[in-house]
Amino acid sequence: MVTESLLRSPSGVRSYGIGGVDLVNYDNIDIQYGTFLPWNPCYRIWWHVTALSALLTAFLTPYQIAFEEDLGFFKQSADLLEKVLTLIFTVDMVVNFNVAFFRDDEFVCRRPQIAREYLSYMFWVDVVGVIPFGDIAHFVADQLGASSETMLVLSLLQLSRLIRLYRIKKLFQELRNNLCVNLLTFTLLRNFLVVVVACHVQACIMYFLARAQHFGKDTWLGPFLYKSESSF
Repeated sequence: MVTESLLRSPSGVRSYGIGGVDLVNYDNIDIQYGTFLPWNPCYRIWWHVTALSALLTAFLTPYQIAFEEDLGFFKQSADLLEKVLTLIFTVDMVVNFNVAFFRDDEFVCRRPQIAREYLSYMFWVDVVGVIPFGDIAHFVADQLGASSETMLVLSLLQLSRLIRLYRIKKLFQELRNNLCVNLLTFTLLRNFLVVVVACHVQACIMYFLARAQHFGKDTWLGPFLYKSESSF
């Protein structure tokens, strides 16, 4: 017996499938030149690239904020990778102006309507995710001669990049509803990933708080940094 399920793609477009195979009649959909459907194989690969990039953002952004003063190899590599991720999400904004969507039991494939729908909300969410608020604030503050404490607080503006994580939520929804994915395996991997990200963010927060207090003896790093002094 074959079970039919209603699958939702990351863009919110609905399609009926059996075992993850689409049953939509492609011939009945009028596609404007230059636009494509959400289940287009090339677009699906691209969308998963953006989802992976969003996951990397969850690790990179807290690290960059916490270790901003570190000029070592890892910090420089993280900064370079962030520039690559920003480029990916910027290109994705252009791509989203050409992706058909589902509305009122029909596909909208005309670019003006797609653009109007995207500009109504999600475009501005994506804009927040690519504008380097932290870098802009640091540049302005540096020109005004701001103190190091001010620069430290302004670095928190980089947290705006985490708005990209909505793609991870959509990816989880897609995998949960996919009949080809074992639900138990998916749940275990999802929960494991959430724990790993939460531990990473918590560790970066703890280091950031110690740095905000100049790694004083009262911070959690104090006993380690001043261990040699206290032994005499």
